[in-house]
Amino acid sequence: MQKQESSVILFIDSDNNQLQSLKRSLRNHRHEWINYYAENAVSALEIMSQIEVDVVVCETQLTGSSGSELLKQIQQRYPGNPPKK
Repeated sequence: MQKQESSVILFIDSDNNQLQSLKRSLRNHRHEWINYYAENAVSALEIMSQIEVDVVVCETQLTGSSGSELLKQIQQRYPGNPPKK
């Protein structure tokens, strides 16, 4: 049986309490998923520049920008993300 590669998920929320809650809630899935967390668009784009992300979960109103604008930037900068190997 071939081992399935873990999915990489980036969660973006300007409320640190929400991110901490997500971390606690998803702790049981740490063997299934690799999770990253960002509090703003700048941090999210920095993470995206360093790793291949399979799924982005973003709140609609981020501090300093909107979630939809960030998703547009991600789509423009990383149109083939994630490139499957």
